[in-house]
Amino acid sequence: MKSRLLNIDINPQSPFEEDLLHRAQYANILTNVLRLYNDGAVIAINGEWGSGKTTFIRKWQQLLENQKFTTIYFNAWESDYIDDPMVPLIANLKTHERIDENSTKQFEKIVKVGSRLAVATAIGLGKGLIGSLGSDILKSGIDALANETNDIFKKQIESFSSQTKSMDDFKRELRDYVSKICDDKPLIYFVDELDRCCPTYAVRVLERIKHLFEIEGIVFVLSIDKIQLSNSIKGYYGSDINTEEYLRRFIDIIYNLPQPDVKEFCEYLYDYYDFRPFFQNPQRRSSMSYYSAEETSFLEAAEFITIHEHLTLRQLDRIFSLTRLSLKSFDYNHYLFPDLFFFLSFIKICHSNLFDLISQKALLIQDLVNEIEKLIEPSMIKTDSDGDAKDIVFTIARLLVVYAQDMNKTDKGLIVKNPNKQLTFKTYKIPSNKLLEYIEFCDNRARGGNCPLYHFTNKISLIDRFVN
Repeated sequence: MKSRLLNIDINPQSPFEEDLLHRAQYANILTNVLRLYNDGAVIAINGEWGSGKTTFIRKWQQLLENQKFTTIYFNAWESDYIDDPMVPLIANLKTHERIDENSTKQFEKIVKVGSRLAVATAIGLGKGLIGSLGSDILKSGIDALANETNDIFKKQIESFSSQTKSMDDFKRELRDYVSKICDDKPLIYFVDELDRCCPTYAVRVLERIKHLFEIEGIVFVLSIDKIQLSNSIKGYYGSDINTEEYLRRFIDIIYNLPQPDVKEFCEYLYDYYDFRPFFQNPQRRSSMSYYSAEETSFLEAAEFITIHEHLTLRQLDRIFSLTRLSLKSFDYNHYLFPDLFFFLSFIKICHSNLFDLISQKALLIQDLVNEIEKLIEPSMIKTDSDGDAKDIVFTIARLLVVYAQDMNKTDKGLIVKNPNKQLTFKTYKIPSNKLLEYIEFCDNRARGGNCPLYHFTNKISLIDRFVN
């Protein structure tokens, strides 16, 4: 049994052969964009963490190599323990496949100049003052302090001139190196996982690229979550910085990676994790003949919640993995209620603290309703009364019924019948009349009968033993 989506093997001859998310078209568009930027540029591929950016750029990288582009891949997150990202940025220049004796010699020149530059830029005026003055200078009086400061300032001016020359030398050697390893196409330098780096490192990567590597012939492709990267910038410079203006200084084009077809991806995960043996078990179909649409209900609930809760591909993968494992604890004649089962699994993965409170029965009915209303979007509430898996109000009604049963309450804990029927709690987003109707439906049809909450939560928490 699979526990998670494995990294997809990329076919070198046809990298988008398994194009589950239909993203080959975007790679082709971006490739045409690259052809326009021989003079260099910085392009950002923007998408939420877990939206499949790494897989996309790895496939795109292979596609570019097949078209005779020279490419480099650098995972920034894997090296954010290093103080200066200039080190891995230079080191990765030697990872391409077109290295030869001439380019190796040129690379050594880059390293030599880069080492001088790294030392020069590591010394700042503020640090120089602090390191040179110390407590003895502070005791020696204002005149001595002024003299010492003057000497340091002169050294800093000399250091600045030397640093400027080193930067020019570095860019010249880098430009020569690129010309040796590339033909008539730019070098494509991918920088992945930038948004996952600590704020200081993420900012340093951007600034090193801007000030040292921005030359003719190199196109940087940054894989980012713009929101998270903006938070990193604020964490470094303070909350008052205008991150839009800041990023505009470094990035020429921000390309928002389109979302995939959710329905198709849910169906892919359904097959990948092999749900059919459970839902199509002949014994289960015979004993659950009253509810023959479990497969459809499960997939509809997955699609509905994914779309309206804006789940990332990684979150959806984790939910499918958990639900398939949890089903090992459901016997062929156990109630499932696929919509409720998926909804609770979603809460477990994405709102684990709330799931724990629900499992521990630590919430009053009113508190539970309040928490659930925080989760759902207004668009999730349908105006009709189908009572199907796509209606979140129906799913919430099921949850409340089994929750009340688990607290040893009858429907009287949810509905007051005198003089008129009404709920015993208040709702703000959910139409109370519709919720009342569904609660009565679940109770009158006994579809929640003898099925307490722990029947679901224990299995989702992997507490119950496996039976299939």
